[in-house]
Amino acid sequence: MEIWKPIEGHNYEISNHGRVRNKDNKVIVRGEVTEKGYLRVLMNKKHYKVHRLVGLFFIPNLDNKSEINHKDGNKLNNHVDNLEWVTSDENITHAVKQGLILSTDNRIVMGIYLDFNKGINKHELIKKYNVSRQMIDNIVSKRRHKKITDKLDQKIIS
Repeated sequence: MEIWKPIEGHNYEISNHGRVRNKDNKVIVRGEVTEKGYLRVLMNKKHYKVHRLVGLFFIPNLDNKSEINHKDGNKLNNHVDNLEWVTSDENITHAVKQGLILSTDNRIVMGIYLDFNKGINKHELIKKYNVSRQMIDNIVSKRRHKKITDKLDQKIIS
């Protein structure tokens, strides 16, 4: 059974099936898929990811976890039964186990970041890891793979 809850501060409702509708006319909001594959909707000139709305309104978060995981790996399946609150570590572990992120990719990111912090220059990193200059720049500046590099920073500091 589909259950609807009002979204505070907006004239919309969210359902446990991962649908958003206008409160007045009950028209379903279509939304759009982001570059990373998540469904988002526009409400009052601001974008909201549907899986986070479902999590906030239907899934208790007793441990104050920060991320919502799609259990089946399908980012468009926003049904409450497919979602769970997780930590960043749990989310990455799940993605690796499900084959959504290749663990070798994580190892390459970690290697690039650690080698750069040891003083190896970018030209040498490009040769060693066979990646583009842009990828190196994105990793060392934390524009990409921030969760991984932040975890490495925590381990380096501790």
